[in-house]
Amino acid sequence: MQPNPASAPVWPILARGDVSHPAVMFLHGFMGRGSEWEETAALMAGEYYCLLPDLPGHGSHTARPFEPPLTFEIIAAEIAAQLDLLGYPQIDMVGYSMGGRIALYFAARYPERVNKLVIESGSPGITEQDARQARRRADARRAGEIVQRGMPAFVEDWYQLPLWASLEQRPEKLQAKKDDCAQNDPVWMAKVIEELSPGTQPAVWDALPNMHIPTLLAAGALDPKYPQLLQKAVTLLPQGKMLLFEDAGHNIHYEQPESFARQVINFLSSPDQTTD
Repeated sequence: MQPNPASAPVWPILARGDVSHPAVMFLHGFMGRGSEWEETAALMAGEYYCLLPDLPGHGSHTARPFEPPLTFEIIAAEIAAQLDLLGYPQIDMVGYSMGGRIALYFAARYPERVNKLVIESGSPGITEQDARQARRRADARRAGEIVQRGMPAFVEDWYQLPLWASLEQRPEKLQAKKDDCAQNDPVWMAKVIEELSPGTQPAVWDALPNMHIPTLLAAGALDPKYPQLLQKAVTLLPQGKMLLFEDAGHNIHYEQPESFARQVINFLSSPDQTTD
């Protein structure tokens, strides 16, 4: 299905800060919602106008037709349409995990719409065909588990993955995250995990050398995967910068909101780098 930006639905978007300030759009991760950025937005609202959308299928963003597929191209076109509706020809963008994958795709597809880009624990994609197929099969299986067992049981299993081990040191935050994720609609979450799987995501590695957008790649030192992945990606970006957060895992902005917000402000407010 080809996207039609003119018919894109209006997204539910929380706004924090003064509309006269520079705007930043924050894209959350799988099973999240815009409100997961509230701590970060509160710390940045004195200088930035923070836009916190619920991505399709998440939170309150379920009042849309279910049958059409969710693809990265469709979601990117809808983001462009939201920016048009809000009156932003260009914007700063922050994306976390699945939201980081979407933000990278959006920046590769619509580079003229992104002023600066922050990617927190987000992958440019899987390139090896065997690995892509294996991930698609795994996420199709997970989709079935969500529908069969329900959100609370799936969330419990999801947060047993090694990716989230650092959250075990913050048990109150871990439980709050589980409770919030479990509020999502299971049928929509099954659709999202299958159709927006890294196994179906168009990889953007080849686009990175031509992405002349100041980009901050953030990873937690306790994340078992993303420090190495993003270190590889930063070498391909003409204006890329890598930042490693000590004592944080995959979800940096949730584990260390003050440190994350401070670094994002520093990056967004710094003069653009130039390259030959």
